[in-house]
Amino acid sequence: MILCRLPVLLFAGLIISISVTAAEDSRTLAEDAFRKKPADPALKMAFAGTASCSTAAILYKELADGKGFPDSIRAEAWRRLGDLSYASKEYSRAVESYRNAAKESSNPVYRHLWALASMASGDTDAAQSLWHTLSLEYGDEHSQMAQYYMGLLQLKKGDYLNAYNSFLKTGSTDPEHPWTVASLAGKLECAVRLEMTDKVKLYREQLEPLRQHLLEKDLLQLSTGARIFKADTAAPAEEKSLPSAPDSSKTPPAEAFTLQIGAFGSAENAANLQKKLAKKYGDVSVLPVTLGEQIFYRVRIGTFLTKEAAEKFAADSLKNTDLNYRVVEK
Repeated sequence: MILCRLPVLLFAGLIISISVTAAEDSRTLAEDAFRKKPADPALKMAFAGTASCSTAAILYKELADGKGFPDSIRAEAWRRLGDLSYASKEYSRAVESYRNAAKESSNPVYRHLWALASMASGDTDAAQSLWHTLSLEYGDEHSQMAQYYMGLLQLKKGDYLNAYNSFLKTGSTDPEHPWTVASLAGKLECAVRLEMTDKVKLYREQLEPLRQHLLEKDLLQLSTGARIFKADTAAPAEEKSLPSAPDSSKTPPAEAFTLQIGAFGSAENAANLQKKLAKKYGDVSVLPVTLGEQIFYRVRIGTFLTKEAAEKFAADSLKNTDLNYRVVEK
C-alpha cells in the first residue's frame, strides 16, 4: 500500500510538519483504533494521516464537513485538504481549503498557508493583503514573518524602498528564526538597488557567516550586486598617481555623464568618501536625492562628454580599487 506522503511546507523558515509515519505497524494501529470508534474525530484524523492520499482526502472531507465536530478538528481537516491540493500544484483548490481552515480557527498558521497558496496561484494582491493583516494583528513572530513576505512581494515588484522598510520589521537576525536571515538578504538586495553603499557593506559582513542558514534563495533571486563574496585578502596595491577626473565646476554640456561611486543614508559618510576620493581623482561631488521619506547622498566622480569617455576613465583609474561604480547621466 502506498501511503500519502504530504510535503513539508516552509514559510519564512517556520516548518509546518504535515508528514506522517510510513511504518506499517503504526498504520495498522491507527486503523484498528479508528475501526473500533469510527465516530471519534481524533481517531479518524489519526488514521487519515497514515492512509493513502485518496482515502485520506475522503476522510479529511468528512471531518471538514462534520457539523458536530470541534472547530479545531474541522480547521485542521481543511488545512490538510489544502496541503494535498498544494502538493498536487492545484493552488486554487488549496486557497479555498486554507480559507475554510481560517474561517474555522483564528490560528495565524492557516492564514499564512492561505497567503502562500495565493502567491503560488499568482494572486499576489490577496497574498499581500493577508500578510498585511497578520502584520497588524499579531505582535509576535507571525507578524515578523508576515513582514518578511510583504517585503518579498514588494521586492519582486521593484518597490525597493517599501521592501526595505518591511524587512527592517522582521526582528533581530537569528539563525533560530530563519526568516530573519532571509530578511537580512532582502535588506542587502534593497540596499544594492537603492545604492546605499554604507548599508551594502554592513549587510554583506553580517550575512557572510549566515549563508548556510539562508532559505528560499530562489524566492529572493538576489542580484549580482547583492551576492555574498568572501573578503579580498590580497595586499592592497601601491597607490599610484592617477589622472584627475574632468572638472564639473564648469557648466556641463546638455548631455553629460558621471561615475556614481555609491549612495549613503548618512551625509557624513558621503562627505568622508568625497574627501578621500578628491585627493586622488580631483573632481568629486555629492548629490542629495530624496526617495520616499529618506534622503540619500550620491557620491560622483567627474563630468564626461560621452559614456565611452566615462567608461575609459573608470577602466584606467578605478580598475585596481575596490570601488563599485556605474555610469549615469549628470
